[in-house]
Amino acid sequence: MYIDIVSDTESRQDSLSLNGGDILIHCGDATRMGTPSELREFLYWFGKQPYEYKIYVPGNRDRALDYLCDEQLYAPGTYKNMGEWRIAVISRFLHEDVKRHILIDSYVKIKGLNIYGSPITQCSKQNTINTAFATTNISNIVKRFANIPKEMDIVITHTPVYGILDYIPNIGNVGNRELGEALLKVSPRVHVCGHIHPSYGYMFKNKTLHINAAMDKTSVLTHKVKTLYFNKLNNIIEIT
Repeated sequence: MYIDIVSDTESRQDSLSLNGGDILIHCGDATRMGTPSELREFLYWFGKQPYEYKIYVPGNRDRALDYLCDEQLYAPGTYKNMGEWRIAVISRFLHEDVKRHILIDSYVKIKGLNIYGSPITQCSKQNTINTAFATTNISNIVKRFANIPKEMDIVITHTPVYGILDYIPNIGNVGNRELGEALLKVSPRVHVCGHIHPSYGYMFKNKTLHINAAMDKTSVLTHKVKTLYFNKLNNIIEIT
């Protein structure tokens, strides 16, 4: 079984060349400004990709999917119908193919693998843009990540764990500590994320394979799509 993982394409998805496979995972920041038109274009592209299953977990840029961001995107009084639009676009994307999934603090079982996704991201009080599914409330973050069920094979988040593939030069580690504590309890075989572009890559820690699949910031994407290979017993045999 082949699973391809991408993240942080930020409306540059047309620069990607995907080979196809069993499952395609996108870890968030599919859009750059988070507008409805960007989201619609991404979902149309995502739905066309040659994979049997597709899983999308939104990121902090994907504001059109978070009703709390409606006032950021639109002038007062102009976003009254955003809820209806959001439901219609998501419903169409999901109903066109039952093998498509948008995971927001939820999970799905695919080909024997239990897969959970959460878009929650910690943000600072000063950052008032690009904060979809973001909060400054630590207790809320703890509560959200505490909902990750045990016996998950793959956990998808937009944010990385603190100290694991979360380093920004001249700034330091910026991942989420609460996520790290939650994953220690759940102990998934794989954790995939994005968000921190300079820390693209993978590493093993605490019996979990961590993958940061964030694309680079260039106009033409050059980071290679991460691919997981599973054998017939759903054991990981290779990552490229």
